[in-house]
Amino acid sequence: ENEDQVRAFLQRHPDMTQEPIHKPYGRPDFDQAGGLRIFPMDGGEGQFAARLRKAGDPEDRREPSREKTVRLTALEQAFLQDMQVSFPYYYREKTRLYGMNQPFLKGTWKRQGVFIGETVKTRFEPAHAFFMAADCARKAELDDAQLDAFLHGQELAYPMEKGYVQVTWHGQPMGFAKSTGKVLKNKLPKGLRLLAGSHVRLPEAGSVTDGTVTERKEHQEA
Repeated sequence: ENEDQVRAFLQRHPDMTQEPIHKPYGRPDFDQAGGLRIFPMDGGEGQFAARLRKAGDPEDRREPSREKTVRLTALEQAFLQDMQVSFPYYYREKTRLYGMNQPFLKGTWKRQGVFIGETVKTRFEPAHAFFMAADCARKAELDDAQLDAFLHGQELAYPMEKGYVQVTWHGQPMGFAKSTGKVLKNKLPKGLRLLAGSHVRLPEAGSVTDGTVTERKEHQEA
């Protein structure tokens, strides 16, 4: 994902040309060849983008073959009905179910669509990716203190209907949990949890923020 990769690719594929990217954000690539770099100071995460075009008439290109949508099992159907979420197309890779708004492409892919979950023996285990992408019917809205505890992997006292629940903060999905009726059993993947001693940093009352750094008001006055 950089200028060297694009340059090497164009040398191997003379039928490809690079075209400029016109966007109001980011900055030109280092080669000034029309690519786009989006650094953290530009509001990104260190991304690089290049637009390439293959020579020839687009009308001559064959439409890629598509997979037929699969039928849902009883376990998969029950879970999606419980969440009141549906996708126009589904694809199953062994025990893993994926959903997408367009037909799945045939072939070998790292991933297509949203990973909904996996059938394990006699139960369906939903995926974190599903709850980050879907708008589920059952939600648990957290306050700031509850969010901090949730991101540390802690259980939360939260009376609500039993079953899987989408965890949100200010309406934004943060992951999911399983309600016992009184407690939310944390299902946030361990690799996404905050380390011990670290905490969510939120703007405090009377603080001043420029969108990137939050400072206490008394520090600014000093």
